[in-house]
Amino acid sequence: MNYEELKELLKRIEFNKTEPETLIKLIESAQSKGEKAQRELRRLRKTN
Repeated sequence: MNYEELKELLKRIEFNKTEPETLIKLIESAQSKGEKAQRELRRLRKTN
């Protein structure tokens, strides 16, 4: 393997490492927003 091939391989490895982190952040954000919506719905039910 020459230098350029190793460089490309390293780029792919780094990309693959960041993808799950991005998905985790998206999931955490969705969970947080869902919890906020649940709290708001509970609050609205109590007022009726």
